Amino acid sequence: MKPRVFLPAALSGVAMWAAFFPLDLGPVAFVALAPFLALARAPVSARRRYLAAYVGGLAFFAPALQWLRVAHPMMYLSWVGLAVTCPFAWVIGLALVRRLDRVPGVSLAAAAAVAWVGLEYVRAHAPTGFDFLPDRFHQKAGFGWYFLGYTQHAFLPLVQLADLGGVYAVSAVVAAVNGAAAEWLTRTPAVRRWLRWGD
Repeated sequence: MKPRVFLPAALSGVAMWAAFFPLDLGPVAFVALAPFLALARAPVSARRRYLAAYVGGLAFFAPALQWLRVAHPMMYLSWVGLAVTCPFAWVIGLALVRRLDRVPGVSLAAAAAVAWVGLEYVRAHAPTGFDFLPDRFHQKAGFGWYFLGYTQHAFLPLVQLADLGGVYAVSAVVAAVNGAAAEWLTRTPAVRRWLRWGD
């Protein structure tokens, strides 16, 4: 039997959706990405790994962005368009995590924090909001919604980190906890057997 990769990816997508409004289950965000991040070490082909990453992103963005359609019937196109393009961030994120995870001395927690926060920054500022570009290209035209840190709006002790690094500091902590959880998952024999990843 083939290793399971689509199930953990989709599970992460649904759990991430639950961490945001309307369910607003912020604590779920600390483990929501763990099954997805574990895919960085899944014994599967690159094609299945990154297709699963896309499925996970789709399972998150499709329900998360459905509110776009309520303004006007034409907004269904915006919803579908964003729902099918935003999951590519999850594909890129998994590729970055996988690459960083191969660096000696870099834990999955550190890899997840660096990759995820880096992607959030790029997503918030691309394509025209980078400070090193000339002023005429400097407007903030990115997609700054659904950062990991936003899930913690009700957890005031953690939100204080935003004083030091904005939402990115909060996202880094949440991503690192997810990475640590993914590390545990990939090393647990019972989980590996259930995922059919070998012992």
